[in-house]
Amino acid sequence: MKIKKFLLILSIILFGINAYTGISYAQQGTILPDAGDNSLEECSKKILDYKTSSSNEIENVGQLLGCAITTGDIPLSLFPYFIQYFSNYLLGIVSIIALIFVIIGGYYYTVGAMIEKKEVGKTYIKNALLGMVLAFLAWSIINVILAAIT
Repeated sequence: MKIKKFLLILSIILFGINAYTGISYAQQGTILPDAGDNSLEECSKKILDYKTSSSNEIENVGQLLGCAITTGDIPLSLFPYFIQYFSNYLLGIVSIIALIFVIIGGYYYTVGAMIEKKEVGKTYIKNALLGMVLAFLAWSIINVILAAIT
């Protein structure tokens, strides 16, 4: 019983973090990274500077990824950053979907006595939280692997 309570508390904490992440990524409005105010020439220069640089540090990864997409010149060393960007974006989408299902489950649970669907509400909430935990674990595994690679 203590393990179930711990998992429930952990799920709620992770769900809150991921819902915030999902909303911030959803506000960007695009699945592809943005190059910012950089023109095609500026983007080409940034990609060339990145390729010739001996340093592995990147100032603004999002703009560099956007420039790589804009120019079509995508160095293989940026591939892990693309994976991380898309995994963050997908985690945000999953968070929003889970939030919707928690709201639906809460509705069914609160009015369940009247419409005889109280168990359906519990199932919605349980499955949404379980899905969030699995999505967060997958995201964590991806980030650990990418941290080891880069």
